Amino acid sequence: MITLYDDWLLRREKFAAALNNQFAAIQLRIIDFLLARYADDPKVREPAQFPFDGSTNLNSRAILVHGRLRARDPAEAHSRAKTLLNHIAEINPQESIGAPGSLIPAKRWQFTLCSLHRPDLGNAYKLFFFDAWLSQYFALCWAELKQTDMLAESTISYLVNLALSPEKTSQTTALKALYILENCNNDSVIAIWWNRGLCASHPRELVERIVAYLMKRRTRVANLFRSELASPRPMDRIRSARIVGLFGTLNDISLLQDLLALPEMHDQREEREAYLAAINDLANEGERINE
Repeated sequence: MITLYDDWLLRREKFAAALNNQFAAIQLRIIDFLLARYADDPKVREPAQFPFDGSTNLNSRAILVHGRLRARDPAEAHSRAKTLLNHIAEINPQESIGAPGSLIPAKRWQFTLCSLHRPDLGNAYKLFFFDAWLSQYFALCWAELKQTDMLAESTISYLVNLALSPEKTSQTTALKALYILENCNNDSVIAIWWNRGLCASHPRELVERIVAYLMKRRTRVANLFRSELASPRPMDRIRSARIVGLFGTLNDISLLQDLLALPEMHDQREEREAYLAAINDLANEGERINE
């Protein structure tokens, strides 16, 4: 068994032997910082998750990432993460399967969210029936969550629209939808909150609750997006590096260092800087919110 601290020592030897490489020099400073800061920390005496293998020269991003993650099916893992990143989460589960949320109506009767601005005398009657329907909808959501911690993706999509559009319904409705989502463990909720929820235009209370939701699931957040570091699209890899930097662990530093050692990284300045920024965030994880 090789501990995380021992892994850093091996990597230090590698970087020290390649000081003519400017990127190796940067990583050597990072390793020295880690060795000094965490010398007496028990967590670096645990087994390394991504140990350095000096006998293997991996020059394939996909092989490196999925090999380190020990993915049983790399194509499936990549597809899953990409699906989450792109919000391709609209599925229609068959009721015979008993999928999560199958008891909740997917249609919103004749009402649409975009039509629900503050009522005047002309549409108060419609709003009355919508509110009655919405109360039943929320009740069905809670009934489903008592049986499982997941909901149908169509339900998730609708609840997100309610939570992010209080001006189209009401602040109370938005908060009720948000509360349901806070108790839901669909992977798609994590992806949607990351991509749509953390916006400066949203109320501060909403953003703080979304951040709390993500931080409570730090391990899952990092696991969901870590495999996307093997994506063929640079922007996907950069976004994933930022997510891993915020929600990952000290072990992810080793994975990012392995990626920085790929020959192609010499021509990817923006991506390289994203990896280094993520490494810096992870190295200073003691300053971040604990899980």
